[in-house]
Amino acid sequence: MYIQSIKRFLGFLKFMLFDAPYWQLHDYDPNVGTYQVYRDSVLVKGGIWTPGNNTISVPLENLSIGIYTFNAEFRDASGNMVSVPSTNVQVTVKDNLAPYIWPHEPIYYEPIYTASWFEFFIIEPHLASFKLYRNDTEVDSGLLSTDFPFVLVSIGDLKPGYYNYTLEAEDESANIARKLVNVYVTDYNPPSIKRPPDVVYSEGTTGHTILWEILEANPDSFSLYRDGALINSGPLVDKNFNISIDGLSIGLHTYLLMVEDESGLSHTASCYVAVVDISAPTLPQVSDCRFVEGDMNARVVWKAYDLHPSSYTLKRNGTEIKSQETWTGGDITLQLVGWTAGTYNVELIISDTSGNIASDEVTIKIVSEEPQFTSKRPAPLSSPGFTFLVVLLVIALIPFIKRLKKHE
Repeated sequence: MYIQSIKRFLGFLKFMLFDAPYWQLHDYDPNVGTYQVYRDSVLVKGGIWTPGNNTISVPLENLSIGIYTFNAEFRDASGNMVSVPSTNVQVTVKDNLAPYIWPHEPIYYEPIYTASWFEFFIIEPHLASFKLYRNDTEVDSGLLSTDFPFVLVSIGDLKPGYYNYTLEAEDESANIARKLVNVYVTDYNPPSIKRPPDVVYSEGTTGHTILWEILEANPDSFSLYRDGALINSGPLVDKNFNISIDGLSIGLHTYLLMVEDESGLSHTASCYVAVVDISAPTLPQVSDCRFVEGDMNARVVWKAYDLHPSSYTLKRNGTEIKSQETWTGGDITLQLVGWTAGTYNVELIISDTSGNIASDEVTIKIVSEEPQFTSKRPAPLSSPGFTFLVVLLVIALIPFIKRLKKHE
């Protein structure tokens, strides 16, 4: 038995099997023989051969990059064997192909309205690293893995204009692939402003604000109006615009914010602020009082107060004696000159311009004259009289008279 031909040196390119190790046998014994094929001393194939089927080959599937040694042992029906080194075949697996970067259509990016990123997809079993260029300037680099063969590119911060991105992908054998993608950034849409809710607050309270949320990738400036008058303007550096609305006067106020982007497109949003007065006027209670009829100084004074006074009404025993009198916010005085003697229930009702009211009731007693209060003193004790002395003398003589009668 002898080997007629052996394929000893083979090349294996990535994705392309262009050859395989094989052995062609010849033997005069027509009976069946056996064979075993080893790769780096590890058995990879075995079986029988016959003179009619005398070519033995081994496929080169799933081999990594490197150099491999195949050898075989052949026996004929009589046990004669042909083995190494005459059967050795050396196989070299090389990677001569660059990675494949999937083609990509041009990117048209409109901030906020389209995706702010795109990706490169790379096909390569032995990825190593990448470099990313924007307009020929390197902007990113790193390692690549077959577990995640993507390079993500963020374009959310780009200003309107044209850009080209070039990806260089390298495999472990230093093969390099390049792919260019054109990116067009446009700005055809005006800024978007989220309208804030309207605000209602009580006059004099604090901590009230308006927050406008602005959706715009390239803001430029703002103008703020209150009741039609410009109150602030300037560059817009924050996409959240917040202002204080404390200290406004009572009434309905209109705020309008206008935002302009770098392309000259603008948008406005308004907000209404109602400042109301829900606090009743201040009216301290007056104590019940008493006056003498005809007293020229008889009066009742209420120390009332409100920021927005309006009017007051006075009732005497349920009957209005002053109705909707103008009140300017100072003291309210009720003169009692001319009131006749009697007891009166007087009610004061005050209101402000917002309709808030406060009231107080006082009982007033008018008397005809003040009663005169006199004190009765007991009469002084007098000195003992003659009668009193006679009585004492008689009482003293009674025992003496009794003794005289006994002696008789």
